[in-house]
Amino acid sequence: MKTLFISHDLWDVIEDGIKEATQEEQSKWSATEQKEYKQLIQRDAKPLLHLQQAVSNTIFPKIMRVTSAKEAWEILKAQYKGTDKVISIKLQSLWKEFDNLMMKEGESIQMFFSRVSNIINQIKSYGDTIEDKKIVQKILRSLPSKFDYVVAAIEEAKDLDKLTLVELEGSLQAHEERMQKHEPPLEQAFQSKINISQTNGDRKNNHGQNPQTRGSFNYRGRGRRNYKNQGSTKEKSGLYCTLCKKNNHDTKNCRFKCMRCKKHTHLEKDCWYKQKDEANFTEKNQSLDQIFYSAFSSQQESRDIWYIDSGCSNHMTSNKNCFVSLDESKKSQVTLGDGKKQEVEGKGIIAVKSKNGQQKYIHDVFYVPGLAQNLLSVGQLVQRGYKLVFENDQCIIIDKDKGQLITTVKMAPNKIFPLTMPLGQYAMKCENLDESTLWHLRYGHLNFNSLKLLNQKDMVHGLPLLPFQRQICEGCIFGKMHRLPFTKTSWRAKAPLELVHADIWEPSRTPTLGGKRYFLLFVDDFTRMMWVYFIEQKSEAFSCFTQFKALVEKQSDHPIKVLRTDRGGEFNSQKFIQYCKEQGIKKELTVRYTPQQNGVAERKNRTIVEMA
Repeated sequence: MKTLFISHDLWDVIEDGIKEATQEEQSKWSATEQKEYKQLIQRDAKPLLHLQQAVSNTIFPKIMRVTSAKEAWEILKAQYKGTDKVISIKLQSLWKEFDNLMMKEGESIQMFFSRVSNIINQIKSYGDTIEDKKIVQKILRSLPSKFDYVVAAIEEAKDLDKLTLVELEGSLQAHEERMQKHEPPLEQAFQSKINISQTNGDRKNNHGQNPQTRGSFNYRGRGRRNYKNQGSTKEKSGLYCTLCKKNNHDTKNCRFKCMRCKKHTHLEKDCWYKQKDEANFTEKNQSLDQIFYSAFSSQQESRDIWYIDSGCSNHMTSNKNCFVSLDESKKSQVTLGDGKKQEVEGKGIIAVKSKNGQQKYIHDVFYVPGLAQNLLSVGQLVQRGYKLVFENDQCIIIDKDKGQLITTVKMAPNKIFPLTMPLGQYAMKCENLDESTLWHLRYGHLNFNSLKLLNQKDMVHGLPLLPFQRQICEGCIFGKMHRLPFTKTSWRAKAPLELVHADIWEPSRTPTLGGKRYFLLFVDDFTRMMWVYFIEQKSEAFSCFTQFKALVEKQSDHPIKVLRTDRGGEFNSQKFIQYCKEQGIKKELTVRYTPQQNGVAERKNRTIVEMA
């Protein structure tokens, strides 16, 4: 916003403000002065308009009645930036976070610098300063051990006092790319089966399908490798046999040949037909519960466990309850690793619960009732903008767009990657409520007998005749558990304000638009009329009571005779007690830990909260 105001040459209005003139002062001005003042008012309204348009609906009421841009800016500044003491506390927390900053395993240089910049920008936004030299030194100290030689090279070659953050980031990224090039690719871990099939196909080409590419393959059995080890003279002469290891003839004219495929290119022990049979035999004898464990397991494990599967084309689950929305018209089939087919009964969105308690959603998940396990497709995660790194017996999942580490999945002893995603609090689809339940909720969980009575007595216009249902409302069970009131009370009022009940409702987690977290309730015992005062602190109870007393006694011409409250400190202060004595008001206090003695006020509290 500051940048916007500077670009429109309006920042001086925010800093200096304008001096508003009264109608009397304006009447004494000339036409030129009045025109200049009108232009000044218009100039002040421009930044105020920008502020009103920029804030959300929850913040707008704070500046709704403000008439100058400077005043609105000061309100927002005090509300969200805080006082000097608050800023000092926030700076201490940010400096502590900066001191404990370390680069995580699997985190890229770009992601690490993004975290550092975020902390530095917050520190500077609160008015503190930090030299680039200290930031550079902290970054070099925070790098993992694999960057030790890089740090040593930078410290020796460059002057740290003059090194900028941009230069340091570029240098570290260049070293990071160089290290990644020298590291073995992740695909090498999955080449055991692929190499066999590729070699088989290559040898098919060598056996006549593509004669031009015969010399391009390095592996033709052991003879080919021995041929390369003989040196350049034998290779140039062309009279060296790779089968019998003699140099008076070439391989084509050798009397030895493969007795299996009748070819002169190799011996029988190196025949690719034999290797193919051995490879197939190995594949048949491998444990299927290790290769496709998640699809073939016969035991129904926890529904919270998902298996990361690179051979799975789509996310799949058999747990129908975890779907937020499910389109059951999407019908298809999926083929498992053993060739069996399973029916897909729908496609939708599931809800999972993250570690911080937030609800996350996974889209395009197949509902496969016959599936024994939940599967997460690696390919689908990659398409969604996630990066998966398999190293050090674990799988690291990173959100590339946000540069954020999502989770780290450790490899199980059977070489699979189980990810636990709790589905305890299901986000179910909202079903159509019956009419009785709907009106029960609309009237603040009013019981069904009272709803029926409202209709019979024509007490509510538009309320239909509701069928009585003896169903259980969980909200009523959890929210209406209370101690029953005493069957006999000491006495009841026979005139207005003869007895007034008072109580303060405990602090709300969500404040009002004015920042109030309590409300003070007064209830007249005779008429059951009630008055509510919203307060920030309990200590405001005395001032609210004096206002209430002046109001009700003036309006009703009846004095307050008795005030019944609990033994809270807000009602038992010396100031409160002395005031009641001077006004001739008798105070009745309930027994400790017995709220049912003040049941009128307590019940009204619950009514107000439930209706809200």
